[in-house]
Amino acid sequence: MSALRSISEQEIHDYERDGFVKLPQILPADWVDRLRDAIQSLYERNIVRSDMAEGFEQMANAAGDKLLSDGNALSTGRFCFSTDVWRDDEALKALCLGSPLPELAAQLFRSSKVNFLIDQIFLKEPGAARRTAFHQDESYFNCTGEQCATFWIPVDVVDKANGAMGYVPGSHLWGRSFAPNVFVSQTPIPGFDGERIPDIEGNEEEFGVRYLESVPGDIIVHHYRTLHGSTGNTDPNRIRRAAALRYGGEDLRYHLRIPGVMTSPMLTEGDVLDSPEMPVVWEDGETALASPA
Repeated sequence: MSALRSISEQEIHDYERDGFVKLPQILPADWVDRLRDAIQSLYERNIVRSDMAEGFEQMANAAGDKLLSDGNALSTGRFCFSTDVWRDDEALKALCLGSPLPELAAQLFRSSKVNFLIDQIFLKEPGAARRTAFHQDESYFNCTGEQCATFWIPVDVVDKANGAMGYVPGSHLWGRSFAPNVFVSQTPIPGFDGERIPDIEGNEEEFGVRYLESVPGDIIVHHYRTLHGSTGNTDPNRIRRAAALRYGGEDLRYHLRIPGVMTSPMLTEGDVLDSPEMPVVWEDGETALASPA
């Protein structure tokens, strides 16, 4: 099943200028339903869980840094996420490798080849008021180049009350490398290079932050150097579930920053990413029959 439409030239221009773009009503409902079922299943099987966020909270507390929350300081729900689980879930694997997303990535990158890189699943329970701190995906990715983006796909109605995504326009063009942070605070993860990210949360108007509401069928795409974060879920009745699927174009090369994810024993510095861990999913105008590791 193809996407409901192609990405327009204006949308590509907006992405290249701002570092992000919302693609309204582009993913067919069948794929949205499959993704919703996959996320819910991963959550119920405790694969999408809160222990990493809780560990990050401990790191922030140890550093004496403020935990970021919206509304009341007390968060009554959990911020849950998982990373790199596509090989262990057939429904998620089908979306990552065989859905309309690889073709959309090829259109956006103007690339003849697309690799799938890594997945993350995010879930903010009702009342999970913890914000996702502004950060830059490049800091966590083991690649270098320009054709790399996150496709953020909601399966619920999302607004500022339950976890809308926010972006700093043009920040992908700043030419600055930021240290990875702990997501629930501005605290940098110890031991990694890069600048500390400025206090965007406290100066949103100065940085021109733009929040995007979204509904199922929409996709928000951002460049991996674009600074972005999200509000907490202060709604006591609504959940917020989304997948962040990462794709890369033909100019990406392997560059190890963080061990553990987006790594391959087959690759060394400067290699193209083609590997079982980061398979080719689109090439020369058609879906590639890539096999998972």
